[in-house]
Amino acid sequence: MRQSLVLAVSLATCAPCVAQEASVGELLAQADPAIQAQIKTTFGAFASQRSEMRTNWIGFRELASLKEQAGDEEQLVKQLAIYAAVEQRPEDSQVLEALLVLHFLEPKPRIAIRVLAPLLDSENEHLRDFAQEWFEGHLSGSLAERSSDVRNDRDYVNYVRERFIGQEDAPAGFVKFLFEQAPGRALLVFAEAFAQRHVVAKLQHERAKIEAAQQGLPIPQRPAELQRQDQEDRKQQRELRLAEHVVGNAIWLNKNGFDEQFQHALPEAKELLAKLAEHQKWWARLFVAEIMRRHRELRIDDVLERLRRDSHALVSAAAGKAGGKR
Repeated sequence: MRQSLVLAVSLATCAPCVAQEASVGELLAQADPAIQAQIKTTFGAFASQRSEMRTNWIGFRELASLKEQAGDEEQLVKQLAIYAAVEQRPEDSQVLEALLVLHFLEPKPRIAIRVLAPLLDSENEHLRDFAQEWFEGHLSGSLAERSSDVRNDRDYVNYVRERFIGQEDAPAGFVKFLFEQAPGRALLVFAEAFAQRHVVAKLQHERAKIEAAQQGLPIPQRPAELQRQDQEDRKQQRELRLAEHVVGNAIWLNKNGFDEQFQHALPEAKELLAKLAEHQKWWARLFVAEIMRRHRELRIDDVLERLRRDSHALVSAAAGKAGGKR
């Protein structure tokens, strides 16, 4: 128990140390010629037997060689992104080549998210396409299809939480993509991640308790400020989960033709959206803007107009796409 806590503290303490997003030039400068050549060889081995890719032992032999050369999954994902950007193929097929190799490599989602999320903002079209295609594939059957259980999205929660711990926002392209794909799920991811932003302090407190017990010293109490923040976070989480559920239920009723039940659910859904539109967290307001952009039946004209003037660029942009009054 003690070892796991110490390890968790160590890992959590390193979370703010996430590297700054490199520019396209800085990223491409990290190209490893040997790995780039092996990526090309690996794709060629699989492409030579397209009808039998899953049983292509030559392809998997080259894939194993690629893993060995790269050394770790983060390097692999990064080099594949570079390959998608620098290789020249007719009709930009190098993006699909890189995605096929990435598909067979099956990197841990948390690693792929960390590497590819910043690329959704990239000025390089091939990097953006590569990142977007991976996220679309990963989110399909996950954020967009599963039930509203944030445990399904733990890797996304952890990525956003690292940003909160580091006191920085997640990349705008990543946030925009997530909320456009599934605003309800994105809201829950951000709410859960925000509630976990004090994980370092909590783990350090647990470690202090263990060490005090081992030394026969008085057990330190959790700081009052941390307790207060915990209570506020739990309350906010409950409110946001309720709003996501009520709004999502109203959308489902309308989509599936339960007109009478939808009319009963509509007032509460609009009331909660109006309340969230004044939330202090921009990602809660972004949820409202995205819902109103996608669902005309849930729009509230004065709320939408206020969101168009929101101080956060993503919120105002999403609200601006909602069009005119109903």
